[in-house]
Amino acid sequence: MKVLETDRLILRKLTPDDAAFILELLNEPSWIRYIGDKGVRTLEDAKSLNCMHPKNEFLRYISRCLPSTIKNLE
Repeated sequence: MKVLETDRLILRKLTPDDAAFILELLNEPSWIRYIGDKGVRTLEDAKSLNCMHPKNEFLRYISRCLPSTIKNLE
């Protein structure tokens, strides 16, 4: 479900399909150092996060740059 879309960006709510990305993100050394270890170690852990729950305060949305933006960055 898209929340916001511009010419260069899409912002949408996280879904269980984003579990692999969430697993990788939450185990990045900089995430753990500056944000904190959320204890997510497996794909199942990531899938069990309730990213769509309104009281979730640390992850709720994901953004994606559209291809035209990426071309301009190169």
